[in-house]
Amino acid sequence: MRKQKSAPVDQESQAHLPSGNGQSEKQTGLWISFRCGKFSCGEVHQPSSGDYWNLNVKTLRAEALRLKEQLKSRIEQDEGFAHIEFLDENTEKYAAEIESQAGELEDLQHCPEKAQELVDRYGESEFQTAPKLFVLSEAGNENALELIATVAKKHSEYLAILAERGNEEAVRLLAKISIATTTSLNELAIENPQALKSVAARNLQWPILSSSFPALQIEPDWQELGLGSTLPLELDPGRQRKRRFNINTPAGKIAYQLLLYVCDLRTNAQLHQKRIKGRTSSFDELPGYHSDAAELTAFSADSVWKWWDVALACLIDAFPNRTNPAQLDETVPVLNQLVTAKAHRKSAGTIRSRIIEKIQESFYSIAGGKR
Repeated sequence: MRKQKSAPVDQESQAHLPSGNGQSEKQTGLWISFRCGKFSCGEVHQPSSGDYWNLNVKTLRAEALRLKEQLKSRIEQDEGFAHIEFLDENTEKYAAEIESQAGELEDLQHCPEKAQELVDRYGESEFQTAPKLFVLSEAGNENALELIATVAKKHSEYLAILAERGNEEAVRLLAKISIATTTSLNELAIENPQALKSVAARNLQWPILSSSFPALQIEPDWQELGLGSTLPLELDPGRQRKRRFNINTPAGKIAYQLLLYVCDLRTNAQLHQKRIKGRTSSFDELPGYHSDAAELTAFSADSVWKWWDVALACLIDAFPNRTNPAQLDETVPVLNQLVTAKAHRKSAGTIRSRIIEKIQESFYSIAGGKR
């Protein structure tokens, strides 16, 4: 019965991108398998909860209470509820299971003996299993290698979330691991760039060890590594500096995330079109702005306006206004906070327009263009 639904995620922290401009998602044959995942900005990081509905005891208890109240209300409003007896029975079991999860986690937090027993048991299992997984991976077992990567990623995410929540030891450990892995990655990039070229070619950023002492600065040969070489981007660093693009601003971060999302959307849409070439079924047609993404030429100062049209459609589709899905929801905190001047906060329409203007300005500046 555990985890019948995922932990709740607010719309403002993360949103799925359906077919276009807030319309209901259109099932379009093979296109489904080529869809991009999620577009998010200002994401609130949540730890992987495994079998648990949520890892926060208060959240679990609140959900259990909500289900119980929902069940009580349904019974009171429907005297002859035999037709929903099965639903009620499962709701009751689900509420009990969530309540049990809350009790289990709370007991673990307040019982040092059980906590230590769990830590010891996990440590012993890892001590015995990890070396075997390495041997299997070295022998070419892809499943073992994938498992090593999955566990490492999950544990790194746990450390990052704990660090964000103020755990000083987690900050220290995260920094220590990051330095070690970045060192290893850059040594490989310097000694054998060909091994990483396919990965680097699909990325615009690369982790390096920076230092205030120039002699300790470790960077690979960017040209030999081919960073971003397969991305459909024609960027002029000189024009970028002139237009002062800054990824560290809230609007700059969202603009950059949108650019990468549209890059993936374009690639997937073009792959889909190649796959269905020669077929005439409307079932395979690209929905909404996805067809526009497939037609995009390389991103540059000359084509940025076409990319922005698709990016804006993505943004609105991710955060549609509840009363008018064709408009952006200006109340989403990560977007709303972009507008700080009182003169621009006099109406919902003014806030919405200013949000779009700020993101558009940053988006254009990536290409070195002017809005």
